[in-house]
Amino acid sequence: MISYLHFIFVVACMHTAQSQTTLLAATPNAINIQDARVALVVNQPYKGPRVITQTEPWEAYAVFAYNSVVQAGPQDFRMYYDCIEGVNKTLANRRICMAQSTDGLTWTKPNFGVYNRSGSTNNNILLDDSGVSVFIDGNPTASPDEKWKMACSTSVYGSADGIKWHKLSNTTPVHAEDDTKPTAYYDPGLGKYVIYVRRDVGGRKIGRCVTDDFTVWEKESPSGCPIVFATDSKDPPELDVYTNAWTPYPNISNPSVHLFFPSFYHHFGTNPYGHGNDGLLDIRLLVAGDLMDNLTYPSANNARSPFVPLGISTCGSTANSPDVKDGWCSDNAALTSTSFDTSAMYMASGFVESADGHEIFFYSSGQPFTHGGYQNDSWVNNTGIRVLRMRKDGFVSVNAPYYFDTNLSNLPTFTTKEIKIPDNCPKPKVIPGSSSTGCTYEFPNEQCPSSMPTATCKTDSDCLEHGALPTCHGVKVGCKSGVCSTGKTGGVMCRGNASTTQGGAELHVNIETSVAGFALFEILHNGSVVPGLHATAANAIKGSSLNAAASWGSDGSTSLSSLAGETVTIQGIMTDAKLFSLSLVCVDPPQ
Repeated sequence: MISYLHFIFVVACMHTAQSQTTLLAATPNAINIQDARVALVVNQPYKGPRVITQTEPWEAYAVFAYNSVVQAGPQDFRMYYDCIEGVNKTLANRRICMAQSTDGLTWTKPNFGVYNRSGSTNNNILLDDSGVSVFIDGNPTASPDEKWKMACSTSVYGSADGIKWHKLSNTTPVHAEDDTKPTAYYDPGLGKYVIYVRRDVGGRKIGRCVTDDFTVWEKESPSGCPIVFATDSKDPPELDVYTNAWTPYPNISNPSVHLFFPSFYHHFGTNPYGHGNDGLLDIRLLVAGDLMDNLTYPSANNARSPFVPLGISTCGSTANSPDVKDGWCSDNAALTSTSFDTSAMYMASGFVESADGHEIFFYSSGQPFTHGGYQNDSWVNNTGIRVLRMRKDGFVSVNAPYYFDTNLSNLPTFTTKEIKIPDNCPKPKVIPGSSSTGCTYEFPNEQCPSSMPTATCKTDSDCLEHGALPTCHGVKVGCKSGVCSTGKTGGVMCRGNASTTQGGAELHVNIETSVAGFALFEILHNGSVVPGLHATAANAIKGSSLNAAASWGSDGSTSLSSLAGETVTIQGIMTDAKLFSLSLVCVDPPQ
């Protein structure tokens, strides 16, 4: 039992906090781990139901593949998605449709009246194309009728409202072989457009172009978008990268990390159904700390495993060996009933934050047929786009095992990279406490009330902090078994609340622990622990919270403003806990 620690259960922050600097466990080089018991782990999202399905005649062939999610305003989310009508069991009539949602969970397909299909505009079709990526252009020089931008596989568009689109150029903005779901944004830091593309050069790879002209992606790299990620010697030779689904997180203006959700394509060694260019695709996670860095896997042991695995196949026990003729779930009647993402999936770029701010919603499309198995339509409406639910910041976590010891120096630890304490926060406030003390005989059941907790101690001198000569029933109080007490019935001292310093710069953590587990934090400056901000003074954090404020001392002080402008390192001490992110935030002090 660690009797000398101050435990607090995390609760929602009651005063306003604005994040200044956030370190995610997913951010490259943000977390330093020297303790072999501590590990970075990629967390898979929860697979929710399909939220976009084949409900319209112009979606009769499939709803799948290349999609993009954009927030147009408060409670105004838009999904631009691949809707395929098909002709004679082919991919003909492949278009871009749009759905809308107020919460990211329920999506509708309004009639936008902009596309003439068979003499009617009563549909949600926007235009003929595919490989869609949409963003609201932050370029201050963008004209009002082009504030919305769309990048497709081999063309670009502009719009004033994100509904009525016009082509910006009749020329292809990129090499013809670099097709399939580019992802684009305007980066305000660079003052240029950044477009991630698929490079088809010696296998599929991810390339990145930077340009000041959205219609000419290769303006600064005429030989092709420079390659920033490819499979390597640790991968099987039949594996390559199909898409990128670049998603700045939490946004392009102030990203903590750049997330990528590429579909990795594993080509069949022997085509089980004789289709050319055939195989399976699942979704992985790649990251970049800076926009111009090369992409990399998170520093986790399971980093190369699927972020989103294939759906469960119900095609039969003999349909799981694609190197065998007829050995996979394709070209058979089971395609109508097996998981819609049995064989392939693709992540949409962008995300939706849940209304309560607790979750992030991503969206993955799926298909029961293999990459080359699209020459028929035997799956009958078994495609679509599902929601993937994940804890906010929860892509990667720092995991500490179930290990307990009364000596804090023996517990699992990690440190962060150096980080600057904000120097533009409101001035913290000293909240006076009560200096009075009491004894348990004065209270019901001879127990200290929550407003006057038991006075804990390590030595007799600790009890003197509560009074020059503390007594209960006239008997002097001393330190006995970790509490200030006379050793007699009713003789445990109940302490008054000391003053606490709150507001200004604070450390908030996104964390989950078991009921037994906890996390402590200490602040290091110039390699040394800051007095008063060491682990033995830290209040242990328990439970699950997105923004638990780290505090120190029996008064629960949270302010780090005494270090404003200084560069520090944060050390975490955890057991049976997962840490997802740490943020240095500016907090308005209580009024």
